[in-house]
Amino acid sequence: MQQDDRISALCMSCGMCCDGTLFLTAHLRDEVEMAVAASKGFSVLTEGPGFNFELPCHFFKGCCSIYDQYKPKVCNGYFCKPLKKVNNNKLTFEEAELQIRKTLSLRQEIISLASDFAEFKGMQCYKIVDNVKAVLQAGDREAMRRYGKLLLLIIKFEQLLKEIRGIPKKV
Repeated sequence: MQQDDRISALCMSCGMCCDGTLFLTAHLRDEVEMAVAASKGFSVLTEGPGFNFELPCHFFKGCCSIYDQYKPKVCNGYFCKPLKKVNNNKLTFEEAELQIRKTLSLRQEIISLASDFAEFKGMQCYKIVDNVKAVLQAGDREAMRRYGKLLLLIIKFEQLLKEIRGIPKKV
């Protein structure tokens, strides 16, 4: 299999850019893109800088269900940092795949562990993370003890997400 085909297959099997794991919105370039997104039923946001639509994408069902259809350019144009590094020969495909699979596995572990708590049952990972982070920010020590293992997984998970988004580590 060609390198581009391997990258494409890994990208489509991941979906973290579409399912709300990496981002909660996707950027639209202009009003034309906004019209395309609106015509596909995306929840377009016009407040704030530029135009965006909300994620998770309702067309993402384990993979893009409208992959071959016309859609906003952001849907075809986004590449996570590990895949960019592969394209620039700064990372091997196998290293990028391991990083992405590790992140996906940790996300699943968070969802699985969170399902032990009634308040998180059926929630997507980004909502679980937001709720648990709110507990941290509130300083609720009892909840921190209760969610201890979940908190540790989320801290690890967020570091991996930063690497995939391409956010530099603080020194």
